[in-house]
Amino acid sequence: MDKIQALDSATLKPDSLTCQPRLFSPKGNAFSTHTTISFTLDQPAQVTIKVYNVAGQLVEWIAQQQAFSSGKQAIRWNGRDSEDEVVATGLYIVTVTEGSQTQDKVVNVWNH
Repeated sequence: MDKIQALDSATLKPDSLTCQPRLFSPKGNAFSTHTTISFTLDQPAQVTIKVYNVAGQLVEWIAQQQAFSSGKQAIRWNGRDSEDEVVATGLYIVTVTEGSQTQDKVVNVWNH
């Protein structure tokens, strides 16, 4: 029974998480106004995507156990927090979690 369950579990492909561009500005300022979070799944899965500040505080919950199909996925983050306010200039950690697998990337928000 355990072997069947293991075969049925989705995998977040190793090192598949990217955030492009890594430097962006929600206010524009000659930069892109968002970053695109991309990752690859080997089969359909429920995925959670969160953004934290460097102090480890949750800033935005982009997806909570959201269903994604297999293959390459892409979702945007517009540099706003859970209250729809533009976040402060600084580094932010994007985490993508599927089951017990988590991948992280750092993005830089620039609002000057």
